[in-house]
Amino acid sequence: GVCHGLGYGDNFLSVLISSSASELGKIIYSIDPKQRKISDSAYLGDLLVTCYSLHSRNRKFGNFIGRGYSVKNTKESMNMVAEGYNATRCIHELLGKEAANYPILETAYKILYKNASPKNQVKNLESLISWFTGGYKKPHNPRIRQKQEKSNSWHAFLRKKLLKSFKQLISLIYI
Repeated sequence: GVCHGLGYGDNFLSVLISSSASELGKIIYSIDPKQRKISDSAYLGDLLVTCYSLHSRNRKFGNFIGRGYSVKNTKESMNMVAEGYNATRCIHELLGKEAANYPILETAYKILYKNASPKNQVKNLESLISWFTGGYKKPHNPRIRQKQEKSNSWHAFLRKKLLKSFKQLISLIYI
């Protein structure tokens, strides 16, 4: 909802949601290490309807935040409870210091509970996600650009290997 309120498009939202599904699986496993299929409707289905449905209270809540409303004003203007607001704090507290390993959770927590700028936090998250998916921004400084171009070949190699492994994993899950 926050990203929608900030004006992000469907492509970024789809990458963010797939990254969220991955992070969700890791969080669930770290809390209760049992084998689960994140593709089950109780997990992925709930995530998808929360993100895409115009009737989702969590999406509406985030949309208000993304459009610049404060958390207090958003809570006051909604007649219903958005469970994600309280769940974010509970999961963050449950994970303790490990919460820093989950950038999407950490971003939501900072926006909702630390009064961090949604625009800046999502921009930081966008740069993390764009590195993994291959979206580099060239710096203006020529020396920095030259160093980055040298390291980009190594990053491209790693990214290619990671994406290949990820695709293999996805094909195993869905075949």
